[in-house]
Amino acid sequence: MNISMIFDANLQIRFYLFTGILCIINNTLAFYLLIFKSGNVGTYRNYMLYFQIVCFVLDTHLTLLVAPVTYFPALIGVSNGIYTKWFSMKTHYQINIIFTLIVLQITALLCSFIKKHQSVAAIDQKRIMGTLQKYLIKMFLHFPPFILCVVFGMANLEKPEEMKIAQAEYPKLMPLLNLDNMELYSTSQLFVQLTLVVMVLTFVVFCTLFLFYYFQILQMLHGHRKFMAARTYSKHLAAVLSLVAQIIVLSSHHNGCATEDSTQLKLV
Repeated sequence: MNISMIFDANLQIRFYLFTGILCIINNTLAFYLLIFKSGNVGTYRNYMLYFQIVCFVLDTHLTLLVAPVTYFPALIGVSNGIYTKWFSMKTHYQINIIFTLIVLQITALLCSFIKKHQSVAAIDQKRIMGTLQKYLIKMFLHFPPFILCVVFGMANLEKPEEMKIAQAEYPKLMPLLNLDNMELYSTSQLFVQLTLVVMVLTFVVFCTLFLFYYFQILQMLHGHRKFMAARTYSKHLAAVLSLVAQIIVLSSHHNGCATEDSTQLKLV
């Protein structure tokens, strides 16, 4: 059985560099617009800045600092970014940061969504949360990134264990294990399975919260429409739809990364 590469990994690394530079430019422009051109949005600006900071860190980390190439169907990741070339940072830690930032990015967006919910609720004062309740919700939303970081951190394997898994499941991939910047995982690992469970549960809980607050916002806007100026109603509705669009973009982007950011192996 021979192994042939369907995708050029070097081309993908160069693509990472190109997109990394574009991400820095786009995020810089977003920071400028949020700080100087967002108008009178009050503390809502702080939430969007938090989300944008996480986006900037994730984009830079993924494209320039890590530049990962994954090899499917095997769970093999190879880092080719600054962390590896300049600092010899272990690839497992780099991947762990990626997963943590992805969940934190969605957490930051959900916090912005809840802030917008409270802005609309302030119109009739019926669904206003108490200060303690808001802090507890924010703390709860930040637990999943922390839990994921800890659980996946325990999935690290030593080289002998990686060799054993490769020999049993993918014997023809043994040459890849000689790379210092390579990490191998197996779906039979307990902590890999727990990581998957945490990610699925987080996705379900976050989607439920998004839908809950989304429909409540629409209900409140519909009920307040006769008492609100048309411009105010349009601004609130546009902000909500913008957040929903970002949620959809994030979901499709991260799902696409699982397919596009990989080097497929053809085992023949």
